[in-house]
Parts: sequence; C-alpha cells; structure tokens
Amino acid sequence: MSKAETLAQKLSDEGTRTLAFLSNLAPDIWGKRCHGESSDWTVRDVVEHMILSEEGLRSQFRQVSEGGTGAPEGFDIDRFNASRRGKLADLSREQLFERYTFSRSRTADFARSLSDAQLALVGRHPAMGMCALEDMLKMMYLHHTMHVKEIKRVI
Repeated sequence: MSKAETLAQKLSDEGTRTLAFLSNLAPDIWGKRCHGESSDWTVRDVVEHMILSEEGLRSQFRQVSEGGTGAPEGFDIDRFNASRRGKLADLSREQLFERYTFSRSRTADFARSLSDAQLALVGRHPAMGMCALEDMLKMMYLHHTMHVKEIKRVI
C-alpha cells in the first residue's frame, strides 16, 4: 500500500470511529464544557471546531501540495479558532454528522491523490510549524483523537 493510501485509510478509519463515538453521545452531553479548565468551549463547540479546522487545513494542505508555503508566518491559531466558534450553530446534530462525514471523506480523497514527492513537500502548519505534508495529514487524525479524549473526560 502506498504512503498516500495508508494515510487515506487512517483518516477514514479514525473518522468512522469518531463519528460513531459522537453519534452515541446523549444530547445533554453536547452542552458540557470540555476544552480545558479555563475554557468555556462545550462538546458541541469542539465538534464544530473539528469540522471547521479540517476544512481550513485541507485548503492549506492543498496549497502546500502545489508548492505553496502553507499557513502565513505569525498565524495565531488560537485567535483563528476562537473566531470560528459558533459558525455552525444553526446546524442540527445530524447535519453536523453529515458535514463531518463529507469533510473527512474529502480529506481522505485528497490524501489518496498525493504522490510521495508531494507528501515530502514542506510547508507551515498553523500549530506544528514547518513540516512535511505527510506529517500534517497525520496530525489531522491525531487532532480529532485528542479532542475525542477531551470529550471522554467529561462524560
């Protein structure tokens, strides 16, 4: 299996596990605070963040795959994430699940389309700094796994 196919499969598998976990959460859990001691982010906020960050990162990753630099130097990821909070507030849980599934599918398809040369291209990830596109894609599924662990701590 190629590196690209392996990454795509890991993204798909992690997405399936995350969606199954989120789908089984009781509705009252969605309002619980879960993103660190000093944060007022709820489970729902974190789910929205996972969707929106993936969509934004995929756009940056595409740019890196085409020889671009990725995130701008000095990019403030915390401020950006805070500015996106509530952007999907009008979506139902089911609509969030559909968007999550669609977004993860697009990310896996993108990963699958990459050559080894593209995976080796280096760009700036907003949280990791300069790194290879392959590592950026690995962080994509690790990022969601980290947020699922945060949610599990409050249920």
